[in-house]
Amino acid sequence: MKEQTIFINKDNHKGSMNFKYLFMALCVISLFSFVSASYGTQEKDSPLYYSFTSNNATACNISSANTPYGLVVLNQETDKDGQTFNTTIDSSVFSELGDYCFNIVCTDGENIETGNFCREVTPTGLFNSTGYYILILVLSLGIIILGLALRDPYITILGSVGLYFLGIYILRFGIVGVMDPVFTWATAIIVLGLAFYISIKSAYETIVD
Repeated sequence: MKEQTIFINKDNHKGSMNFKYLFMALCVISLFSFVSASYGTQEKDSPLYYSFTSNNATACNISSANTPYGLVVLNQETDKDGQTFNTTIDSSVFSELGDYCFNIVCTDGENIETGNFCREVTPTGLFNSTGYYILILVLSLGIIILGLALRDPYITILGSVGLYFLGIYILRFGIVGVMDPVFTWATAIIVLGLAFYISIKSAYETIVD
């Protein structure tokens, strides 16, 4: 039997491996983005339409709210429709990122019952932005490290795009729980500076090589 010799193109093999790693990274990003988007919260600077039911109450009032900037007295009456009570809380209440808890007082004319409901205010109203920031940061750094390990500047530049997005996002929406604008801007500038350095250095190495 004639022996067959197989030649492997190392460059193509390396390119195939790089593509596989890149494809896996993009799949992970898509998966985590889908999971993060499943959390429902309240969007910053937007009104909240809220409904609840009570079997016996004849009137209900949103008395106050515990907010990131302190206790806010509302004394806001609700509209009764059968056993359902509807209210709209003005967008001006949700001026800061963080947790908001609203206190409800209901009465049937003689007895008084209380309750509450809470919302976490985030930039988009879709997910906890702190977890989102950490997710984007980890994935971006992971892709950058992968690009450096494979000596592939294109993958490294792709990772820096995530850092650009994160920096701009922090500049636009801030960070949940952080009310200091100086810290927020400093964090965003550092992230953008890191992204700029990595992308420019990788692009330069690509041109030189």
